[in-house]
Amino acid sequence: MGLDSERMKTRLAYLMGEVTALRDLLTTTPDRAQLLQDAWKRRGTRYALQTSVEAIADVAYHICAKAYHKAPGDPHEAVDKLVQEGVLSAGTAKRLHGLIGLRNRLVHGYLDIDDQRLLELLAAGLGDLEAYAHEVTRYLEQASSDRPSDPHEDPPEP
Repeated sequence: MGLDSERMKTRLAYLMGEVTALRDLLTTTPDRAQLLQDAWKRRGTRYALQTSVEAIADVAYHICAKAYHKAPGDPHEAVDKLVQEGVLSAGTAKRLHGLIGLRNRLVHGYLDIDDQRLLELLAAGLGDLEAYAHEVTRYLEQASSDRPSDPHEDPPEP
């Protein structure tokens, strides 16, 4: 079984939804101190960032496994494989490595998170999440146009 484009599009749509929500939050609450004082906004921000990086990893793992028959050991390796295969630019991958590390700190070192620093990294990293979604979408579109048609499907009408 090959790439499940719909599965990938669903995860990329989730990612873009989280990016939009995070950008809206940062825009509507420009006073970072106010944002940090709201425990639920702080928790929501952490969760949105964590699950955004999870979506990146899910998509990267799927592409590596289905298109390149490689099972990466971690999200860093998956992103590097996408660079090797020309799916992602090296610049986007380099910046994603920082966000992957931040996600790991959220999950495993959650007691030691500096939320002010997290907001700074998040504000700087939203464009990187978008770049990932755009680069992978371009790859998926190219992959679907290169896919041979199914001989069991009816041919398109002229």
